[in-house]
Parts: sequence; C-alpha cells; structure tokens
Amino acid sequence: MSSVRCLWLLPALLGSACGWLEPVEPTPLGARTPVILLHGWSADASTWDEFVAVAARQAPAARRCKLYRFGYDWSQPITVSAARLAADLAGRPELLGRPVALVGHSMGGLVARTFAEARPAGEERLAAVGAVITLGTPHHGSPAANLHWLAGESRYSLLAGLIPLGLVDLLDRIPATRASRTEGGRDLGWDNYDGTMAPELWRAASRFLATLNAELLDRPDLDEVLARYSFNAGYLLSVGKLSALRLQQQLREGDHFGAGAALLAHGFRAENGREIDRWGLNDGIVPVESALFLKPGPPSHEMDGEAVKVRLDRITARLLRPGVMGLLAPGLNHSQLPRDPRTITAVLQRLADLEFEALSVTTGGGVVVCRPHQAGAVRVAAGRVLAAPDSATLIVRSGDALSVVGPTSARVVARAAGGEWVMSPDGTRAVAPDGALIGVGTPAYRRLAAAAGQALWSPDGQHLAYVDDAGRLSVVAVGDLTGQPAHLGDAPREAGLRPVAWTPAGQWLLASRAAKLTAVYRPDAGAAALLYDPVAGAVGEVCDPSGAKRGEWSIPPDPTAAGNRLAVMISGEATVTVLSDHAATPCWSADGRCLAWLDDGGLGTRMSGQTAILPIRGRLTALSATPLGFLAAGATEAGQGFAVAWSPGERAARRLADLPAAPAGAITSSGFGRYVALPLTGEQVWVAEVDGSWSAVVPGAEPVWIPAPAARLWTEPPTVRP
Repeated sequence: MSSVRCLWLLPALLGSACGWLEPVEPTPLGARTPVILLHGWSADASTWDEFVAVAARQAPAARRCKLYRFGYDWSQPITVSAARLAADLAGRPELLGRPVALVGHSMGGLVARTFAEARPAGEERLAAVGAVITLGTPHHGSPAANLHWLAGESRYSLLAGLIPLGLVDLLDRIPATRASRTEGGRDLGWDNYDGTMAPELWRAASRFLATLNAELLDRPDLDEVLARYSFNAGYLLSVGKLSALRLQQQLREGDHFGAGAALLAHGFRAENGREIDRWGLNDGIVPVESALFLKPGPPSHEMDGEAVKVRLDRITARLLRPGVMGLLAPGLNHSQLPRDPRTITAVLQRLADLEFEALSVTTGGGVVVCRPHQAGAVRVAAGRVLAAPDSATLIVRSGDALSVVGPTSARVVARAAGGEWVMSPDGTRAVAPDGALIGVGTPAYRRLAAAAGQALWSPDGQHLAYVDDAGRLSVVAVGDLTGQPAHLGDAPREAGLRPVAWTPAGQWLLASRAAKLTAVYRPDAGAAALLYDPVAGAVGEVCDPSGAKRGEWSIPPDPTAAGNRLAVMISGEATVTVLSDHAATPCWSADGRCLAWLDDGGLGTRMSGQTAILPIRGRLTALSATPLGFLAAGATEAGQGFAVAWSPGERAARRLADLPAAPAGAITSSGFGRYVALPLTGEQVWVAEVDGSWSAVVPGAEPVWIPAPAARLWTEPPTVRP
C-alpha cells in the first residue's frame, strides 16, 4: 500500500512485474551486506531511484552494502509475493548462507516481514534475515483499506451520517479505489488490534494482518525478532476538517495525501457513533500507530485546531520493544518517505552500522564474546572454544568436560580426560581423547579405538580418518555413527601411514608415509593411487581427485618432505607441476581461479597458468583467502608485525596495517568474509575488516568466529547447568 496511492486517491497502474530480484550495480558482492529494497502497493522499483542515487554517494554505505531491488505483483496476496522473494533469493548463489537486510516501503515492509517470519518445513527463515527496516508500513493495516467501513455498509456509519453517499460514488470512480479491491489490497485491512472496528465489520474484513501479528506476538523469541526490526514513520503537520466539498477540491488539486489525512482523522466512527480520534497522526494513508506497530493505548497525538501535536511519551510507552522505532519524520507524506534525503541518510547509516558477526576468544582461562566496532565483551564460559556450529551455540572444553554453551544456558554433554577433542567441521560430532566418537547434544556414541590418533575430518564432516589401536590408517563414514571402518593397509607392514589432508570436495584422502604423499582412499570407490613423491618427483596414476572443475587443485605440502615442495595437478590431466620447494599454507581464492602460498621470497601466486613470487619485506607466517583476494601477515627482522593484502590482477601486494606484535597463529575469516582475526604474541588478537578500513586489538587467544547473525544474541553470561 505504498503511496497506496491511496485506496481512495491516486490512479495507479495495475501490477508491476510478477517477481524479480536484481542488483542495482554489477560489482561482486564480496564481504558487503546484501540489502533488498521492496516497493509498496501500486508502485514499482522506481520508488527507490533517489535512495539508490544517495547510497552510491555515501562511502560507508557503498563500502558495506550492496543494493538489490525486488519487484513483485502487488495485486497478489502478500504471501505469494513473500514466496516469490524466497524463490528469487534462493536462485542467487552469491546470497546463499548470507544474512540479508530487507528495506520495505509500505506494503513492501509486510512482504519483508512475511518472508522473515515464515518457518517453512520447520526452518527458521529469520536465520537468513539480519535486519528488517520498514518505512510507512501498515503493520496494523490502514482503516482506509476497509472500504465497507468508510462506504456506509454498516448501520453505525449510516446512523452517524459518516460522509455523504455522493462521496462514495466519487471515490469509487477513481481507478486506484477499484484497484484496491485486489487480493493484495485486501491484505492491508485494519487488524482491529485496538477494537475500534464494529464486530460485524471485523468479521467481514480481511484477517491477514491479524493472523500475521498474532503469530509474531506469540513467539517465544519475540524480543530477538524485534531486535532485528526498525519501524519508521512520517506524518503530516496539520490535518484539515472533513467535508465533501473540501475533499472534492483536494482531489481536483492533487492533494491526495491531505484528503487522506482528513479521512483518517475524521472519517471513521465507533459503534456508539462517536468519531474515532486516534488516527490524526498519519502520513495521508497510514496512521503512525500502524507504521510504528504500537501496542493499544491512548492516542499518540493531540489536536490544536488543525495542527497535530505529537505525544512522544505516549508513543515510546506503546512501543513493542525499546529501540524498535527508527525515525519519526515530521512533514512527510506516505510517498515522500523513501525519497526524503534525511530519511535515506538515516536508513543508510543504520544499514552501514549493521553487525551480524561475533567473535569468541579465550582469555584468563575463560571464553569471552566480543563484536567488531563495539566496546566491551561478555564472559560466557570457563575453558576454551572448540567450535561454533551456529549463531547460538558454542562448543567449549573446560578441564575434562565438553559443554554446549548458548546465549542463555550451558550444559555438559561429555567428559574425557587428557588429550584433545577433535570437532567435525559443523560442530555436531566430536572425537574424544579416549577414542570415542560422539554426537554433540545427542545420545549418539561409538567407540573407535582406545585412542583415535591424528583424527582428521573430511570437509563435509561425513568421513573421519584416524589411526587405530593397531597403527592402521582407517576411514569411517559417520553419518549415523554406525558405519564400519575401512582399514588402509595392514600393520605392521603399513605402519607409518598418516592422514595429511582431504581434497577440497572430500573425495580423496591424502596421506603420507615417510616422504611420500599418497592419495590412499576414496570413500565412494575405495581406490588408491600414488600421486606424487616429493623427493623423487615420481608421478603415478592420476584420476582427478578434486572432483572440481576449476582447472587446478593444490596438493598440500607433506610436513615430512624436505623443502615443503608445493605441486599442483591440472584437472583431468596426468601431470604434476612443481610450483615451489619452499611453500607453506597454500590456499585458493574464493572463486577458485587463483592459488596463493607463503614462499621464502614473499607471496607465491598462480593464476591462468602463470606463477609469480611477490616480494615482501619481512617473513610471512599466515595467509588466508578473503572475498577481495588474499590477506597475509608476518614480521620483520626487528619483530614488527605487519599485514599485507593482494587481489588477483594486482602487480604487488599492498601494506594493509602495522601490527602491535608478531603473528602467533593462523588467520581466520568471519562467516561471510567481512572480518579476519589473527592471534598475536602476548595473548592478543588483531581483528580487522578485510579492506583495512577498520581494525582493533582485543586481549585473548584462539579466536573462533560465531556464524552470523549472532551479534545481538550474546549479551550476558548464560546460566550453567550440569
């Protein structure tokens, strides 16, 4: 109901596109937040032209956000448009797994809410929505959408002489009024949250918003849901008296919103025939009570003649949650909200400030959670973090106990003394120091060996390689913890075979014996082949172990091989190319087109078949791929830490930052790559945006990123229970 171009007021085109989602500019998403713009009723994507233009000129928003426009057929039910949005988001690979921000004007805000609050097949859609910002959205509906209330179908309005019947005929001749009788328009009917609509009218009205709002308010996680929402409203500074003559004049002069404001303020009556005085504070279509999703209570305004006086104290007392109100803009009508420079600037600032990431570090024998760009941290548990399966779960080891820690509670799930726990990539399974394989948070349990040595999970977490009690390298499928292990070779003849790494697709296990790197196991075929001997340079049979079609894949250096020789195998070819005899930490770029590694002479790179060593002043010790390319860190001979960045296509690496100490571990990236964390000597962690625009040092060690959106969950220590 954007510009609902007023139910009673503005002519409009019937329908827009049946559904499409397109970026406003072609540059890659990278580490930016995807922002989806949704227009309103009787409108189209051009609603956002001014918004897009201003965003392009504001550096913080352009750097941290990527805008998409979503067009839809507003004549269809809101649930249909929300389903179309879900399908379009799922059809864009770059958005999969990324928290999005939804900005909706008018009806677009209800499409955003319906999408965000839906839970299809038991899934929580809100996990994919980091923020919902609405502008003039009729969360309670608009009384004007209930035309039978206005048009005199009730005996109450007839007895009260609501408006002359000739006006009804006038309104019905306006195309937008007829268009409002679409299914989408009926979804905007008043939800009667304040009991102002007569019972028989309520029974005849659309119940869409009443149902949507009741389900939201009944949610046990309502506070967390509302923490992601921001409701914004505008209102007219004066509301004229209502008369048929004045209304006709306003319509002729194009003052549609002035006419709408008068109708909302004076055109509706309660069962006792008295004028309803609650909606004088409105934007010409939507009352402020509806746009801010207020609870029932006294009117949010007072009238001084035709002037409207805002009662901010009453508004804040009726908010569903403190802080949920974003902007209350005086003097703006319904259609001006998404086009007003002040409103656009405020929304862009909120978008630029969105933080979906949280970081856990170990300090002082305990785990604390901190957030980029925010001061302070919350201590959540004793011990150290082993994994963060999702935004609301940390797996923590303290002494001999393994615990599942959430934002509000923690519980011990297993105990085992000595050694290390080895977590699966998704954090749902663990190998205990005593050789037990357990399901974290489930009763699943299985004994693998007296002590499952050198355990190594496949990237998908479905296979586990380990050395058993007899010294044999074994692989077991762990989907249901019942599969039988495959023993690779017989001890003692095959003793010394150890897991090194899985190929990226998890199809092949690379293992070493002495100085030989051997692909010894393929779970779906059980094949074995000698691929490469780093000492002799021998090449055996090659079968495209990666399963990927990206041209090349890297064989990680064998830690027992002299010189750390790095080789790549061309996909589908029986050839191995040696890139370096002094390589460490090889990794691929996010798009799989470039390989980088740490070399004695600097940063090694290979792209489009070309190998280069980029000279670096100092010794590099850490490397990670980022959405912008690669980030590496090291120290000079004098011990000064530093970080450098390089993007494919650049001639040289660029200095990103000087560090307060030398690196003391690996670089870890946040969930969708906006931030990196690097342990430094002296129990401190360097946290930075990958483009170098912001960085900070926090006390602690062993950083683990918590999957987004997590920033609002960890606010106070949880309650621990055994």
